Amino acid sequence: MVKADVNIFLPDKIKVKAGEKLMITLDNIGQSEHDFEIINLEADSIETLSTQQHNHKNNNQIHIHSLPGEKQAITFVPLTPGEYRFICTIPGHAESDMFGSIEVTL
Repeated sequence: MVKADVNIFLPDKIKVKAGEKLMITLDNIGQSEHDFEIINLEADSIETLSTQQHNHKNNNQIHIHSLPGEKQAITFVPLTPGEYRFICTIPGHAESDMFGSIEVTL
């Protein structure tokens, strides 16, 4: 589970194995909307686990969005080992240090 609050993700470092199904739950404990997007991660079997309209999936993108007090989840299988950045794409949030990294290992 990843908690989102005022310009912070907790934890801000995640370590996973390539080829294993992963579920990320975004728990927005803050007072404003937040989202979670992993940049350039090659993944398969991406499924959002919400009926909310503000989550979307396009171009093999890992992205979930959560309003204050909401928990949203996504599952996927990371394919390529490496270190990838995740950010909150709400304007100003990543610039205020709302980012982290996910390390995909063999």
